Amino acid sequence: MIPLLAALLLTQKAPPAPGDRLQPFLLRESSGVATKWKPGRTTIVTFCAFWCDTWKTQTTRLHTVAESLNGLPIDFVGISVDGRWTELGLRKAGMKFLSDSGGAWTASMGVNRVPYTFVVDTSGTVRWATSGVIRSDDVETAARSALNATQSAGSIYLTFDDFPSLHSDDDALLDVLRQHNVRATFFCIGSRVASHGAITKRTVEEGNSLEVHAWQHDASDPQIDRCKQAILATTGFHADLYRAPGHEQIVGPHGNLGLSVIDPYDYQRPGAPEIARRVLTHLQPGCVIQLHAGVGDTLKALPEIIEQARKRGLTFDVLK
Repeated sequence: MIPLLAALLLTQKAPPAPGDRLQPFLLRESSGVATKWKPGRTTIVTFCAFWCDTWKTQTTRLHTVAESLNGLPIDFVGISVDGRWTELGLRKAGMKFLSDSGGAWTASMGVNRVPYTFVVDTSGTVRWATSGVIRSDDVETAARSALNATQSAGSIYLTFDDFPSLHSDDDALLDVLRQHNVRATFFCIGSRVASHGAITKRTVEEGNSLEVHAWQHDASDPQIDRCKQAILATTGFHADLYRAPGHEQIVGPHGNLGLSVIDPYDYQRPGAPEIARRVLTHLQPGCVIQLHAGVGDTLKALPEIIEQARKRGLTFDVLK
């Protein structure tokens, strides 16, 4: 066994694990330039050795992650535990490499096997860590989670009018939201709430909000109090907000909420790609996305809208 590996395997300190803090460090790049890392950006750190067959597999997976996360404020840092690298390896991995020639700093970190990968948030806290070959999806999910928790660009609000719908895909809509861990605000047709008790109860149980649209989709006679009573009696949820049929603005107990609204006219069924394009073109922090329950194109567009919004650092919340 070569001396470096012997030193790494003999170290008694545990390697970085979730909850640990990574302190600033100074190492040299392949060009010889000294580079200091310090907290401030979400960072994926991988300890590696270029002669290691496991690392050769990992480089391709990390490159896939880097391409998927392109444009986000996430840094990739590789630590060569023996100070060696190859030009092909540098190009394939697509990350900045730093040299720990002799492995002293690696040993001081408690890293006793390679590859070892962890994700650090902007505060310097390790959020995820694993040894061996990683799955691209796992490290990407961990990086996005760290980014969303510490660098949210702001909240946005998914809303759905005409709920419950007269169609059978309301459960499918809730399935998509649950799958992507997103909560939304549903503006209800009051006369349908009691007769669709199972779906309205599920909506509340999964953390979504039920608000008032109108009793019979008639803005001239919304019967707001009657709608509120139906929602309360069926689900136990206290509705406070109202959006009239055919309107964008949302009214609360103290008047118009004054939020920016994106209306992609999904009820005209222009197709899922077009709905997603209309939403994403105008997406910004604090905006309300006005969609409709019972529209198949909307259901198909949702995953793309959610994914792209999160790539921009935006988080989803319910209106209150």
